Amino acid sequence: MKLFNNNKRLYLFNKIIFSISFVMLFAVSCNNNSSDISIIKGKIQNAQNKTLQIEEIYPGFIDTVAKTKISKKGEFKIKIKINENTFHRLKLDDNNIILLKINPNEKIEINAN
Repeated sequence: MKLFNNNKRLYLFNKIIFSISFVMLFAVSCNNNSSDISIIKGKIQNAQNKTLQIEEIYPGFIDTVAKTKISKKGEFKIKIKINENTFHRLKLDDNNIILLKINPNEKIEINAN
């Protein structure tokens, strides 16, 4: 009978350890790390009050990830979360596009006309 109790205790102990490990792994994987925020800022002359967007580029697919309005002084600032090196394009309109390869935590400054 004692052997049965030890096996049962060992089983419960392993089950508790597994549960705690799973919860800790889940908590770490869901952590929003603000250090992955990249910042794109700058000034675009002759583009006051227009909308500027940043798009992530995938093979055969483009996803708009952020938009901002350019100020009366022509200034803008966009913050985006980047998990890995990715290709983006900064788009004012179909004729005014800047292609970017953005790394996590990168600060990019753009001055254009």
